[in-house]
Amino acid sequence: MPLNKEDRRHVRHPLPGKVKVHWRTPEGHSFHSPANCVNISRSGLRLELDRAIPVGTMVHVESPNFRIAGVAYVRHCVPKGIRFVAGIEFAGGLQWAEPE
Repeated sequence: MPLNKEDRRHVRHPLPGKVKVHWRTPEGHSFHSPANCVNISRSGLRLELDRAIPVGTMVHVESPNFRIAGVAYVRHCVPKGIRFVAGIEFAGGLQWAEPE
């Protein structure tokens, strides 16, 4: 059951920007994909990508635009036209701080 906006832990901010995403498959294959940020919160990102990433995959995310670099996990990834939309939850202490 989807959460209401009021049930979210952190406010989502619709900020466009580029994010680099890198991951490995369980077989050891390495992939990377440039992504466009749809929105960002303290605890994660919603991204549009050219390639699907399996749910549960640990990814490395990096964006000078948002001053983030670190690990995260894919919480969902669904097709949207010829692209994919993925929900990425930060891990390992990674957080985004809203500019003051």
